[in-house]
Amino acid sequence: MVFRIEIEKDLCISCGNCIDACDDIFEVGEDNYAQLVGGILDEDGFSFGEYPAISCAIEGAQSCPAGCILIFEDGNRIA
Repeated sequence: MVFRIEIEKDLCISCGNCIDACDDIFEVGEDNYAQLVGGILDEDGFSFGEYPAISCAIEGAQSCPAGCILIFEDGNRIA
């Protein structure tokens, strides 16, 4: 099972809640916005990555006041 996590960086407000909840998955990027540890930043402003386990990432997504973190399991959005 593979989990895909996306951060829509244009919506990120740099509050740090996701990092506080799950610093194994989320980190502060050079631009001071959240990004994914080991993730890829595309030209559309998304930081995305695929992970075999997401442990605390759902809590990080749920703690985001901007709602910019999306989590998918096998192509279906779960958070």
